[in-house]
Amino acid sequence: MKLEKIFFKIIAVLFLLINIAYATEPPETWYFYKVSKNTALDYESDSERERLIDKYSETKLILIDGELTVDKICTMPHETTTDIKTPLSYWKSPELTDKYKKIFIEENILLENQIEVTKNNNNNENYPCFKEEFTDLIKTGNFMVFMTKPGYLLIFSENVEKDLSQSNDKSFSKELSQLPIIDTSLNDYDLYKLDEEDSLKEIPVHYKKYLDIPSYEGEDILAAKLPSISSNINPYIISYVMESGERDSYLYLFSDNDKVSDKLLIFSYRTTTRGGPGGYGLPVGYRYFNIDKNYSIERRQRFEDETIEIQHYQVNQNGKFKEIPVTSECYNQFPPKNKHSSKSLLLSNFQANNYLRSYLENKDNFYDMTMTLNIEENIFCLNYQRSFSITLNKINSKKFFNNENLYQQQVENFKKVGIDISNELEYITFQNIENTRLTNFLLNGNQAIYMDNKLFFVGDNYFAFFWQPKDEELFYEYE
Repeated sequence: MKLEKIFFKIIAVLFLLINIAYATEPPETWYFYKVSKNTALDYESDSERERLIDKYSETKLILIDGELTVDKICTMPHETTTDIKTPLSYWKSPELTDKYKKIFIEENILLENQIEVTKNNNNNENYPCFKEEFTDLIKTGNFMVFMTKPGYLLIFSENVEKDLSQSNDKSFSKELSQLPIIDTSLNDYDLYKLDEEDSLKEIPVHYKKYLDIPSYEGEDILAAKLPSISSNINPYIISYVMESGERDSYLYLFSDNDKVSDKLLIFSYRTTTRGGPGGYGLPVGYRYFNIDKNYSIERRQRFEDETIEIQHYQVNQNGKFKEIPVTSECYNQFPPKNKHSSKSLLLSNFQANNYLRSYLENKDNFYDMTMTLNIEENIFCLNYQRSFSITLNKINSKKFFNNENLYQQQVENFKKVGIDISNELEYITFQNIENTRLTNFLLNGNQAIYMDNKLFFVGDNYFAFFWQPKDEELFYEYE
């Protein structure tokens, strides 16, 4: 009898321990990963997709004791509403199944032959998740995927947080140490060429939080190192590449222990101005930047009203970006500021678009120079900010070139654009322009040819000309 009591006590204790073990089983957690690029329902809307990203980007799924909690939103029963199905038995139509399989492949998610399907009862207004736009939940591999009414896949991953937990200082420092090093002097055109040449290295996306990148922003992260400013200020170019192919590029500053000290958005544009995509306007956003060897930074932002704001920055001793005032010798009246920086230069739409249009055989040479020419007032402006006096004169062409081979070469070049300089030509002399990059393309260090209302920069290995458009030819919106 005593043995039976002992036996039953042991059984009771074991049963209690099992119950406690089940009751205290740690929850399973899935973290927001992304929203699919495409939908299987022949319905696509960038705004709808962005809305889903904004709404669920901070959401996680928590499964515990048979209940699935959509964090901060609702809770739905899991065990009692989950079935094991094949993709075909779930979607029922071979055509629809193929469409969804294609989307899963596009998102690099394996759709298994058997999937767990949890039903969300959208027809019952008393159901906890009744008001949500997701329908059913599919578990395949390490992913939880909500089907949504618009047809997009709302994807959660079990591995995202694990990846993040592995992103410790040591592993991130190793990642930074393996990045390529590029020259200090850099502008947006250089960055474009680096992309073409695949010169930037990809950083794993699980470092997004470490880099202060929102989880919903950027499909890829590309980066390169710039030469150090000091032992504790290390600059990097880091770009977040969007699904559309567009990107946001930042100049990051890291401390000596590879912590982010500061970052500055230097390149980012969206759609077009007047006329919408495909219209005659220009892209808006941060379309131009320049970083010189001393880390003096200039960036320009173009707005939908076609005004342009120019800002200058320096890196201070604390590893922070400090904005410094911008002045202009070219203009003395500017549009009123509202939300703009108090230290920036804000150009009206007329001023912003009043620049020399170009014909260039090699765009590399003049890419970072925006030029304005006012022959009536004998003024030449460079990059909206520096002004130079000019004089216009005539001279015998052979005397001007003082080199028979160069003379013959340029006579032929000018013939191609319908201009005869075989006898004489007009030329411009620039005053005090010696300390600019433009001098690399000026004859005698300060001269360029001016014929047929066009400004020509010529040399042994370059031939480029620019013209100043009339007011009615400027691409800006009249008020």
